[in-house]
Parts: sequence; C-alpha cells; structure tokens
Amino acid sequence: MKEPRLLGDIMKEYLLESNDDFAVAFRRLYKEHNGQFLTDQPKEDDDHDQ
Repeated sequence: MKEPRLLGDIMKEYLLESNDDFAVAFRRLYKEHNGQFLTDQPKEDDDHDQ
C-alpha cells in the first residue's frame, strides 16, 4: 500500500503540472502576479524565533 500524501502536496503537483484549463489559467495568473507560495524557498521573515 502507498504512503499517504499531504493534500497540499497533491494540490501543488496538480497546479504546477496539470494541463487542464484551470491549472493553465492559474499558472498564467501566478506568473503575472509574481506568486511565490508554490516555490520551495523559505520566507525571509520567518526568523522571529530567535
């Protein structure tokens, strides 16, 4: 049996790799608005724990 996957990982994969109309339009808007939440880069302002 396969390991369960997080829903966020499934949605990220769908949005980045699917060729259906919604995912294509999403990627176009994401690129136009310089979206960054799908990238694996950590946020720079997450250093508040120190």
